[in-house]
Amino acid sequence: MVKPLDKFIVCKVVTLRDVGLSWGQIAKKLDLKSRSSAQSAYERFKRNMSFEAKKPTGRPEKLTEKTKKKLVRDVLKDPKTTLERIRVIYNSFATENSISRATIRRVLKKYGIYSRVCAKKLAIKKPAKKNRLRWCRKMLREPSYFWQKVVFTDETRIKLTSDGIVRVFRRNGTRFEEKNTRFVTTNRKSLMFWGAIRYDGVKCLVLCPDRMNSRDYLKILEDYDEKMHYSGCVFQQDNAPIHKAAIIKEFFAARQWDVLEWPPYSPDLNPIENMWAIIKKRLQKQVVTWENLVEKVIQIWEEIDAETVKHLYNSFQGRLKKVKSNKGAIIGY
Repeated sequence: MVKPLDKFIVCKVVTLRDVGLSWGQIAKKLDLKSRSSAQSAYERFKRNMSFEAKKPTGRPEKLTEKTKKKLVRDVLKDPKTTLERIRVIYNSFATENSISRATIRRVLKKYGIYSRVCAKKLAIKKPAKKNRLRWCRKMLREPSYFWQKVVFTDETRIKLTSDGIVRVFRRNGTRFEEKNTRFVTTNRKSLMFWGAIRYDGVKCLVLCPDRMNSRDYLKILEDYDEKMHYSGCVFQQDNAPIHKAAIIKEFFAARQWDVLEWPPYSPDLNPIENMWAIIKKRLQKQVVTWENLVEKVIQIWEEIDAETVKHLYNSFQGRLKKVKSNKGAIIGY
């Protein structure tokens, strides 16, 4: 905080200004650091009609600016810490005043740091990042209308229990930074669904066996072929082992399907992942039991309109560019 000028200096500033000197001339004559110092002193005098700086009102702050900045640095180093832990640590070293969680929250808010739910993302290694980057650079050469021909597909697991919430302290725009995320595990009882979407909004959703094998997948593809596949479209699937089985490759060859090459560890590139996110988010706001889970999922899937699907398709070029700028790392889609 800038210390106000001495009352005698303020008096001289007011006198010189009233006789017509500019702010620059006053600053030079009184050896002030800047013209704004003289201007601020003059405006303060006109506002308060006093040469002395107005004394601050209210209780003095418990933390100095130096302590506040240290607190911010400590939180950014360990964003998964809690307000209570910060309070205990700082109060253990306090010599005079103890601080509350509300005080800590106000300080962090002043510096643009807020408590947010920790984002989840896959942990991918350097070779996978390079592979993603190489693929995105290649696909960026394709015109935007190419992606309108692609039929995006994917499987997902939907469960009744939540993944649990972990909160982090972070600034806006830093949700997917490594330190602000947590890794995902999938080892609990759930229902598995396979879905497909087209640019025109046509959708297909299938309840899958809990442990789906290549023959189960082949049956799904045969059913999909009758309902959704059309000449000239490009079929997308990820690199799950059942997708690479011999009978699946034979099916593609026999039907002469154009299958899109897809980079590993890339759910963030697939627009259908956003469809799953919509379903899971809406399920949290409903009364769902194990008995009506399938019914609820199908209902929400059907409620997602064609405009939403089209919007997700139109975001694909942006996804490619973001992966490129992130050098292959997971992006926030």
